[in-house]
Amino acid sequence: MSFMERKTSKRQMAVVTLNDHNKGEIRNLQLQRQNMEEEYDEKKKALEKLLLQKQHLLVKANQELSELQDYKDLQMDQQKRIHDLEQQVIQMRAQHTERIQQMKSDFLREKQKYQYDSEFKIQTLEKKANKEAMQCLTDHTSRIKQENRDLRHELLQLIKPLGF
Repeated sequence: MSFMERKTSKRQMAVVTLNDHNKGEIRNLQLQRQNMEEEYDEKKKALEKLLLQKQHLLVKANQELSELQDYKDLQMDQQKRIHDLEQQVIQMRAQHTERIQQMKSDFLREKQKYQYDSEFKIQTLEKKANKEAMQCLTDHTSRIKQENRDLRHELLQLIKPLGF
């Protein structure tokens, strides 16, 4: 073999070796690509599954939020009703306080009127009782005087025959 043949053979060997090397690299890259695609598919499936779970959770959370909104609406209505009732209680207390004050005022006025009437009646009865007592005393005194006169006259009648 001549120099040129050897060189050509060597180059062909180098090309074959390089070609084999490139084919090996391509196979390795294809295997890596296949592995990466499989990993990608697995990750994609896992992420799709996770996405479905999250979407399911979102739907469930939205339903719960919707249900909670009903409760919030009910709570707002009840709080408004409580506020209205508290306002009614305040108004009723004010009215009752006013009414109680009016009743106290009426009671004190009537009490004063009855007290005045009672004092007037007591004074009238006292005057009448004093007048009757004076009349009774006067009558009693007059009777006693008359009785004393009668007894004196009788005594004088009894003493007269004795000579005193």
